[in-house]
Amino acid sequence: MKTDILIIGGGLVGLSIAFHLARFSTKKILVIDRTKLNYGSSTRNASHFRVHFGAPENTRFAIEAVKRLNALPSLTGWNPIAARDGYVWLIYHEEQWKSFEKANRMWESLGVSGDLLEREEVTRRWPYLNMDGIIGGFYGPQNGRGHHDSIAYGFYHAASRLGVKFLENTEVIRMNVSGSKMRGVDTTATSPIEAETVVVAGGAYTGTVMKMAGLNVPVEPERREICVSEPVKFFLKPLTISMKDGFYAGQMVRGEIVMSMGLNPTKEFSPLENRIEWLRAMSLAGVKLIPSFRNLRILRTWSGYYDMSPDHSQIMGRDPAWPEGLFVASGFSGHGFMMSTFSGELMAKHILKNQTPDLMKPFLPTRFNEGKLINEALVMSRVQEVNE
Repeated sequence: MKTDILIIGGGLVGLSIAFHLARFSTKKILVIDRTKLNYGSSTRNASHFRVHFGAPENTRFAIEAVKRLNALPSLTGWNPIAARDGYVWLIYHEEQWKSFEKANRMWESLGVSGDLLEREEVTRRWPYLNMDGIIGGFYGPQNGRGHHDSIAYGFYHAASRLGVKFLENTEVIRMNVSGSKMRGVDTTATSPIEAETVVVAGGAYTGTVMKMAGLNVPVEPERREICVSEPVKFFLKPLTISMKDGFYAGQMVRGEIVMSMGLNPTKEFSPLENRIEWLRAMSLAGVKLIPSFRNLRILRTWSGYYDMSPDHSQIMGRDPAWPEGLFVASGFSGHGFMMSTFSGELMAKHILKNQTPDLMKPFLPTRFNEGKLINEALVMSRVQEVNE
């Protein structure tokens, strides 16, 4: 089997790259996945998006990603079911307040400032909160929610119409390199796939795949757990995040409430199961913050992987020292859903034109050797780390 461009990973990022490559070129494109398309983290997330990040590089990137999200109906023909309900971060310590004050000055310079709210204003806006220990909050009205499946299958169907091919249950077992050039891969399900351009968008498995080419790309799995309740009357408009313990909750399109909290996440590949101790701790944290949650009935729990990078920011592009034709798009550290709409466009331009768009330059894999880490602090996994 032969193709011009092979994409390893059929999640949101891989599907976005495939669509944009087909949109901008007539090359033969093949997407393979070790299980099923949209099976992994792409369908195991909270389906929210935001523009507020601690690093300006990520904030600029996210602003453009939200613009692309809004344009998806005209591009793919699918409705992402997006709504800007906002985010509210609940602040418990003076240092957290100062951090948001500093960050808001940066966000204001980029046109996405939010509202720092005193304790009394938080109480007035969201009277269902238990205010014990809360000294204030930060509200970001630009943020919201979408539907991961609608976005993923929108990319899939649009890419299919443009001629992209897909193979499921096809796991890479060998990366074929000849001299300094990529030649393709061997897989579990087909004869060798010949391709001089290979893009690894394998989420948490990216590091494992890249090792087959003799390369160390610092992407590691971090298993996270999440749950959803039965639908209830709408009352929880912004995604609500506790800066005390990392608990968050948001209400979705049918009225169901999605909830999660970090609790000793497993930093290795392990069965995608749920722990009763996690459910208990998460439930206690939720009821303490929003007392009416004691009446909620949990409908479903599940787990999935964050693809973590050392600085909690995505890794995109290639290192000149790598075999020619090898690219990576991974390490989104829990914000792959919200960044996928823009990352696919940038990667397509990078691959096809051999150029690096300005907003992509900070995320090149060379930054680790160059000491140019981004160090994104405003991600869910960091809230628990900071408070520990």
